Amino acid sequence: MKNHAERLLKRLNNLKKGLRFKISMLNSVFFLAALTVILAIVSVMNYKTIIRKEEQAFRAYLTNSLISVDNKLKDMSRVSLMSTSGDRFQDILLNNQNRNIYEQIQDEEYLDEYYTSLVGIRDDISGIYIYDMESLIFYHDSMNPSLRRNLNAFSLMAGVKQKATNLQQANCYLAAEQLPGFMRYSQNYIENPFQGNCIWMLRDIYSFSPHKVVGSVALTIQAEKLREILEDSIGEEMFYILLTPTNKIVCCRDGNLIGMDLESISGDIAAALSTKGSMEAKWDGEICKIMSLQSEYSSLRLITGKPVRLLAKEATGFVWYSVGIGLGVAVIIIILTFRNVGRNLKPLKFLVKEMTDFDGDSGKIHYPEARSDEIRQLVKAFRGMVDMLDQLMETQYKDQMRINEIKLNEQKLSMLYLKSQVNPHFLYNTLDNIRIRAQINGDTEVCYMLMELVKFFRLNVKAGHQFVTLDHEFSLIDSYLKLMCYRYEQIGYHYNIDQTLLGVMVPNFILQPLVENSLVHGLRDKGYKGKLLIEAHRRANGGQIEISIMDDGRGFDQLDRDHICGLLDKYEDQSDLNRRTSIGIVNVQRRLKMFYGEECGLHYTENKDGGVTAHIIIKERYEIS
Repeated sequence: MKNHAERLLKRLNNLKKGLRFKISMLNSVFFLAALTVILAIVSVMNYKTIIRKEEQAFRAYLTNSLISVDNKLKDMSRVSLMSTSGDRFQDILLNNQNRNIYEQIQDEEYLDEYYTSLVGIRDDISGIYIYDMESLIFYHDSMNPSLRRNLNAFSLMAGVKQKATNLQQANCYLAAEQLPGFMRYSQNYIENPFQGNCIWMLRDIYSFSPHKVVGSVALTIQAEKLREILEDSIGEEMFYILLTPTNKIVCCRDGNLIGMDLESISGDIAAALSTKGSMEAKWDGEICKIMSLQSEYSSLRLITGKPVRLLAKEATGFVWYSVGIGLGVAVIIIILTFRNVGRNLKPLKFLVKEMTDFDGDSGKIHYPEARSDEIRQLVKAFRGMVDMLDQLMETQYKDQMRINEIKLNEQKLSMLYLKSQVNPHFLYNTLDNIRIRAQINGDTEVCYMLMELVKFFRLNVKAGHQFVTLDHEFSLIDSYLKLMCYRYEQIGYHYNIDQTLLGVMVPNFILQPLVENSLVHGLRDKGYKGKLLIEAHRRANGGQIEISIMDDGRGFDQLDRDHICGLLDKYEDQSDLNRRTSIGIVNVQRRLKMFYGEECGLHYTENKDGGVTAHIIIKERYEIS
């Protein structure tokens, strides 16, 4: 019969596993096939979306950057126009060659003040140069160069003008050249290509009447200013190229390419500039998706691009991200499938497992009923048996709780009894000493004795609190010892206490009975002449504290030693409490064992020089639940 039941359980278990496996695998295959198709479609759509997004970003960057560059050039055009207006300027330009040195100095001071205020509010324009029909008559350059006296500035300027592009809207000429060759600049500016190259804007100056050319003005802006504009809103992975109408590079990320012809660097990009929209061309050894836009104002062309591999990386990154999510979802679906099938077969699982391996902990488990009538009866009967065992364990637990509660109440009553046993003779003798001291010495010390007595009883009445701080216990025995020293003046005491332990929580009233035993049994036979040492420190064993009370009294005889050891070892047995003072140490030992366990408690040792030491071992706790 037993073998038949085992075979039946085995067949049921195999059937359960087979159903779970088949359903889970079928769902997984369908899901993975659908996931593969979805990922393929999403990958293609994602790549096209990334390309459209990048093209939109290209257009926005090209438009905004060219507008910013044109605004700089328009501002230069306005400055060049403003700088040549006014009667005083016309007079200086027409008559400069005929003025004496003093007048030329005054003219130069006027122009310097005028252009300093005009250009000072604009940090873009690096230099301004004024020419008449023969030579340079004034310059203002923020880089503070000096003039080369051996070069003809006018002829060099004419050469720049020949290379310039005419700006029809502004009646100016635009040229991309290096810093003026007729000036001496610091080596730092020459070595930095973004500072050593600039855009020139030249404007002819006409007289009022008759209307003819009487001079020219030239303004320069460094490529560094253009780089700040062009790199303000571009990613690190993108590149840009600013070109003149003749495909000369004005500014790009690589400053060493400034001034070079684009076709000599990348013939693919130069050939593709006529194409509208985005295109692919080779730049810096990589195939890039590029787009360009030409300014209608200045005819400058701006090109920007991004390597195709980065675009593909973004697309594949999304694919791998999607694959990761898909696999995660697949795992979750498989797990949920197994759980769902297992939930449907849960009654069989509990029957197989719990009927073959039942233990006492099974009483904590709730057994669900099966869906079929036959199995429901088996589960119901098994659950009734488990509930009966659970009730028995619960009853046993409640009985044990009641026993522990009775023991705890017994400990509280014993502690209250000990508190009520404070020797009344101590109170009477203390009051008598206060009276005698007051008669002999006046009232000088009476107030101090009364204060200590009041303090002792105030601390002593906290019997309702099971736990107090270690600081409270030391304060209690300090008041007690001060009162005893008024009675017995040859008693001395001092402390050696780790101040960081004052906040530790300890059972109430565990030190005073031990101090009293040291005085009564240790120093009484010596006429209450001696010393007490009270110490508290952490033990090497982590988490434990040792409190010791040492006296130099008469010590133990063999009878006392056996009696004390017997009381501390058999603290639960009260039949041997034949001495009144035994109640105190037994009560202390009982409470220490109850609150801290068997590894803690009270024990005595004899000192080499006489006397005994009471040792209390407790655990370091700051909060008591």
